[in-house]
Amino acid sequence: MVLEVGLLVTNEEVPPGPLPTWLLDHMRRQSCDPQPHSMGGPSRVLVLYAGEEARRENLERLSDEGVVIDRTLHHTLDSLEKSLLADLRLPRVLSLSGGWRLVLDAACAEAAGRLEFPIMHPIPSLEWNRNKTRSLASLHAVLAREGCLDDWEGAGIEGFSRVLKGLEEALGGTHPDFVTSRVIEALNASLEAGPTPFSLSEVDGIIMLDHAPMMPARRVELLEAISRHKPIH
Repeated sequence: MVLEVGLLVTNEEVPPGPLPTWLLDHMRRQSCDPQPHSMGGPSRVLVLYAGEEARRENLERLSDEGVVIDRTLHHTLDSLEKSLLADLRLPRVLSLSGGWRLVLDAACAEAAGRLEFPIMHPIPSLEWNRNKTRSLASLHAVLAREGCLDDWEGAGIEGFSRVLKGLEEALGGTHPDFVTSRVIEALNASLEAGPTPFSLSEVDGIIMLDHAPMMPARRVELLEAISRHKPIH
């Protein structure tokens, strides 16, 4: 069933359980036969797993059979997104470990002194509260996953986005909250301006295994953008 005009997305109902036999057989074939599909070889299929544990389990199973594994054909949505980020020459993902919280809190305090958060912090001379940084970071992450950053009318998020973008520029990276939207924009732009990203250019299609029924809106948009380059089933 095609979900939307212009999107190469189909689906089918399958019973829960192990991977279909036909898919395992195809994985074995494409690992053993290097010929392109046009010359009689198997089509190159990229498999999207629901999580890293499922991916690792299947790779171990194939490895135990002595199959030579091309790991670029086995991804989770997270790992494919990071691969596309690199293919599209976008800045690396910023690490939020180590001293990130201190850097972010200091940047928010400076922004508050410039009245970037006029409702939350209307008096610049007052000390900025770290709890406000944590609350804004949590809300910003949720809104980013659902693609609602531009629609949010509550206090603080617009200024917080500016703070994050300032840190991106200073540190030369991409904040995790912006990764999916940037990849989507670049994928859509590459339809006209450039070649298909390497992670997708060598595959004939994508098989997406069972995922949770509820998926963040931005991830759905990412799958739609990918499907404009390669069909997803």
